[in-house]
Amino acid sequence: MNIIIDDKVKERLRMMGKKSITVYTAAVGSCWSPRPEIFVRLNEPVARDKYDMFEVDGINIYLYKEAELTDDTLRIEPAKYVSDLADKEFDVHGLKLD
Repeated sequence: MNIIIDDKVKERLRMMGKKSITVYTAAVGSCWSPRPEIFVRLNEPVARDKYDMFEVDGINIYLYKEAELTDDTLRIEPAKYVSDLADKEFDVHGLKLD
């Protein structure tokens, strides 16, 4: 698996003094039914045993073990849109959502 971190994301993490991020999904409620969303927490996971760790350019990326990729590349980029949801500062592309 390839992990590509956008340079703007790397710079933002450096400015914040962060060296670890956790990529996870959670169900977000809506009027009809919850839908899965991808989130990036700016620290290590509490339950490390449920995550695989990858190091890219000095940044530790924790990805939950049950994650399914849509191809062989995971891309982390600045969020395209502003969100009022916590942990949505970055967009993650390449994860399958069911």
